[in-house]
Amino acid sequence: MTHDLIVDEVRAFRDELARKHDYDIDAIFTALRQLEADSGRQHVSLSARRVSEPTSSSAPTRAAQHGAAEDRPRAGDRG
Repeated sequence: MTHDLIVDEVRAFRDELARKHDYDIDAIFTALRQLEADSGRQHVSLSARRVSEPTSSSAPTRAAQHGAAEDRPRAGDRG
């Protein structure tokens, strides 16, 4: 398996940050917020969107609720 240098760099940063804050998620979050503030960049914070209740016409069908299992090929089937 090949290694992605960007993924390796992100993981190294994450591990260093976690270790630096004794794996305390609150401290890590606070540190990330501080890094964000210190960056001088404008950051967007999106509010949660309200999800409407499904109506009878938009409710998923029984097949959709179960992932349409009947339509999926079975292991070993050729088709």
